[in-house]
Amino acid sequence: MDAELLNGVNSGEPDALKFSPGGFVGHISGEQRYKFTSNENNSIIRIRLGKKGWKGASGRFVLADEPRKHYDYNF
Repeated sequence: MDAELLNGVNSGEPDALKFSPGGFVGHISGEQRYKFTSNENNSIIRIRLGKKGWKGASGRFVLADEPRKHYDYNF
C-alpha cells in the first residue's frame, strides 16, 4: 500500500501539523492523517508465524485489520 500524508505542515488543512522551531531542528506536533491506496508494483513481503509471533525478512510484524502509518518527525 502507498500512504499519502493529507495534513502536512503546508497543506492548508484545518488540522494541519504544526511546526515549532527549537531544539536541534524543530518540533512537529499534531495527529497525522493518511490516505492509503493499493499499488500492484510494490514488493511482496513474505511473513510467517513462528513460536514468538509473526516474522519476516526485515523483523517482526503486527497484523492489523486496516493499514497504519506513523512518521516520527521528532526523532
